[in-house]
Amino acid sequence: TTAMPVIPPGEPTPEDNVHPEAKSIIEGFKEPIIEFHKEVGGKVKAIHDLLNTIAMTNGKPPFPPPAVAFLLNLKEEQAKQEGGPICDEDQLMDCFSKLVPKGDTPEIFEEKVISHVKEGVKRVKHANKTFPELEPLL
Repeated sequence: TTAMPVIPPGEPTPEDNVHPEAKSIIEGFKEPIIEFHKEVGGKVKAIHDLLNTIAMTNGKPPFPPPAVAFLLNLKEEQAKQEGGPICDEDQLMDCFSKLVPKGDTPEIFEEKVISHVKEGVKRVKHANKTFPELEPLL
C-alpha cells in the first residue's frame, strides 16, 4: 500500500479551514460519525471510500489521497502503519467539521453528508456480519 502524505511542519493545518458553526453542527452528528469509525476500525481506506461517495453524490470530484490525509490531519507515524493508516475518532470528527460549508444548516448537512455516513454504517455492519458467514464457503 502507498503511504498517505503528511502535512509538513509550518504548513497551514486543516484547523485553519473550519468556521465556528461547523464544530457545533458536527457535534449534533457525533453518534453516526463515531459509529462509522468503530465499524471500520478507523481505517483511512474505508473513510476515503466514504468521502468519495459523499463527494461524487454531491456532484464533486473524488478526493485524492493527499486531500484525505489533510482532512484527517494524519501524523507521519499513522501514515506508515502496517496494514494502512488508522485515524482516531477525534480526527474523523475534525475531518467532518472541515466539510461543513459556511452557511449550511444541520438539516442541509445531514442530507448532503450524514445520510451517507448512516448508510455507510448499515453497509459495513452488514458486511461485517455476512463475510464471516461466507468465508468457510469460499
